[in-house]
Amino acid sequence: MAGHSGANSGVLYRGVPTKTWREVPLPTSFEIRNLLSKVGGGIDRDLRQETEIWRARLGSTVFTGYQNGTIYCTGGLEPDLTHIYLRIDETVKAHKRTTSRTRRGATGHRFSPSTDSGETTGG
Repeated sequence: MAGHSGANSGVLYRGVPTKTWREVPLPTSFEIRNLLSKVGGGIDRDLRQETEIWRARLGSTVFTGYQNGTIYCTGGLEPDLTHIYLRIDETVKAHKRTTSRTRRGATGHRFSPSTDSGETTGG
């Protein structure tokens, strides 16, 4: 890979550590897989465990999405990896905010499941 550290390159990159994102909604997980594909990541067709839903590679770095909403990255020496981590962080945070807002409801009121009128119930 161009720009990688080496005896002749004169450029050194520090390795980026492993990272785990948890409680990622499945649609968001697939959005992240697509992001990785757009930045040059190869999508593996053969998964290693039954709990994996996707696996993507950028150079020697591997990202894995799991059924339980976890995304794990092995870390690595890819120069853009820190930027990719930031993009994933932003995507996950945006979707978690939307999900938590939806769960509470816009007004914070609890609605009776037996009516369509949106009348608030006590409690």
